[in-house]
Amino acid sequence: MNKQLTAILMATGFVFSASAAIAAPTAFQENVQVDNSACALLGEEITLGVSAKVHGAYACDEEENLVQVAACHEGGSRSQGVACTDTDPDTTGVQLPAGCENNATHSSIPSYKAFFTSSRGGVMQEQELGSRCGEGTIVGIKGFSS
Repeated sequence: MNKQLTAILMATGFVFSASAAIAAPTAFQENVQVDNSACALLGEEITLGVSAKVHGAYACDEEENLVQVAACHEGGSRSQGVACTDTDPDTTGVQLPAGCENNATHSSIPSYKAFFTSSRGGVMQEQELGSRCGEGTIVGIKGFSS
């Protein structure tokens, strides 16, 4: 799945402008071309790519000057819980996923995961899905709501 995510996550190297509309996340399950008519923040057309059984989603928020991209695999990623990293770095204090205690590296609760990044920078984050990956679950991850 890392190869599929690499293509999606390269989408964070965009050229930005600013102003105007907020769009809900757009789900996709096959390669999709995104240009400035779908996201005015893009300086040129990009391709977001996924392979079989991988769901992706992107959001473009002109008001916040922010592009977000996420992906997950239908088969899931449940061998261990999500990484114990701050799920909302813009909020004061550390916001950890359920099951993260005592400096653990991963939650003690196995969970389906999505992988999320944005043009705001930082590292790719694991996001809990709560259920099997699909078009409806990928657009509902916490990363898109922040």
